[in-house]
Amino acid sequence: MDIFAFIRKKTCWTLITLLLVLNACATKPALEPEHLPDADPRPTSSLILDEDNSSQTEIVESDEPSSAHTNSHPSQDENEIWGRIRSGFSFPSNDEHPKVQEYLNWHRHHPNYIRRITKRAEPFMYFILTELERRGMPYELTLLPAIESAYIAMAYSPSKAAGIWQFIPGTGLRYGLKQNWWYDGRRDIYASTLAALNYLSHLNHRFEGDWLLTLAAYNAGPLRVNRAMEKNRKEGKSTRYWDLKLPGETQNYIPKMLAMRTIIEAPQTYGTTLWPIEDKPLIKAVPVDSQIELALAAELAGMDLDTLRQLNPGFKRWATDPDGPHLLLLPTDKAVEFKLKLAELPPEHRITWVRHKIKPGENLILIARKYRISVDHIKHANLLRSEKIIAGRQLLVPKASYPINGQTFTGPLHRPTIQAALSGTHPYYHRVKNGETLWSISRQYAVSLKELITWNELTTNDTLVIGERLIIKSSKRLAATGTQPIRTIQYSVKAGDSLYRIARHFRVKLADLKRWNDLSNTSLLHPGQTVKVHVEIARQSSDS
Repeated sequence: MDIFAFIRKKTCWTLITLLLVLNACATKPALEPEHLPDADPRPTSSLILDEDNSSQTEIVESDEPSSAHTNSHPSQDENEIWGRIRSGFSFPSNDEHPKVQEYLNWHRHHPNYIRRITKRAEPFMYFILTELERRGMPYELTLLPAIESAYIAMAYSPSKAAGIWQFIPGTGLRYGLKQNWWYDGRRDIYASTLAALNYLSHLNHRFEGDWLLTLAAYNAGPLRVNRAMEKNRKEGKSTRYWDLKLPGETQNYIPKMLAMRTIIEAPQTYGTTLWPIEDKPLIKAVPVDSQIELALAAELAGMDLDTLRQLNPGFKRWATDPDGPHLLLLPTDKAVEFKLKLAELPPEHRITWVRHKIKPGENLILIARKYRISVDHIKHANLLRSEKIIAGRQLLVPKASYPINGQTFTGPLHRPTIQAALSGTHPYYHRVKNGETLWSISRQYAVSLKELITWNELTTNDTLVIGERLIIKSSKRLAATGTQPIRTIQYSVKAGDSLYRIARHFRVKLADLKRWNDLSNTSLLHPGQTVKVHVEIARQSSDS
């Protein structure tokens, strides 16, 4: 065979082989790295549902596009917000970077994920974008909550970060996000968005306009980014984000966002569609000027309570914070009706009240604990200048109308006694641990969330306290979990007894003992008085 013919033949086969390999690489799914999940990629902070409102977060969403968006191309309706968002993109794409490619490949094989999270963003997207536009900030930042929380307002991380922007408590307080028993500004969409953009602006100034370093600092903290930059300077290396040695989460954080930016820019390329969001305000911030029950506010607005709570996740209780903020987010088509009806309702009628007759031995601390409000709020409502009260007189105490299992109950806002929940057969208790939610506990014991709430006479918005005991009226998981049955003892107080000595004798927490008996630190015991104690049967047997 002619040597040149042989070379031509070998070259031809080499080219064919190369083409086959390239074609296989283009069609075969990329190997998913360990930090990418098999489905729905969780937000950066390994989020869990917040215990205050775990059942109200939408867990299951349809992957199927609506009939109006079943093709591979997004709607080009000029009224949608996506064109406006794309017009303000200013970050470099960096699509060629291997980590960005990893996430782009993941989205190619999970095309419905983008649609699901953009659906969650629908009520708030216009507000976030308009605020970015007003400040002259990159429009890519509308996507930052997608990476932080998947736009889940009730998202809560193991590091105690909360809300769609995932503020930790300290940073939230530094940027004006109030956090107390009534309200958590980190969950408030309106307040947390303003705070997040203020924080991002501060970081961007600190990092001289470099937005990738800004975002790295938002995720990892500015000091950590500064240390990484200083280390590179000393070694004569670049101080660009891509060249810094940062925590693994931060190394994935920006590639996730850049990949999402690329998909938003050209969703049809990745076989996905975006949830259609109109380019107009869908919510309006309405001042209410005083505390108001959320159920009443929903009634005035002509909307259901669950929707009102989803728009105002910052309010943790049955009513807004007595001390503010006095602001509600409402659908724009409900705002006018709400304001008209609210104007006809005096502030004193926006909260319902119960008259509490003061019993001998009671004090404001004990009464406040019973109704789960502060002493200051009782003093304010009753125009008291001191904490001195007189038995036989009456106090006005706020109470709530709140839904449980489809029915509305009106009464003082205190956690019902465990004795009430012990009326069932074979009760057991679970002690709440850090990070647990009603939903996770129900899964642990193979019971429904509704059952767990009913057994403990809770509402979906009650806060779980670490160390608190929850009743489990099911023996199915006893052997697997090691949970012990409990029994109520009516202990007769003896001379010399104290709450501390009784708690120590029965090996229960002093706080639990006081809560079971509606006692305070200043309560006095007298011989013959009966005190309820809930103890494990196994422990009682070993003590006897």
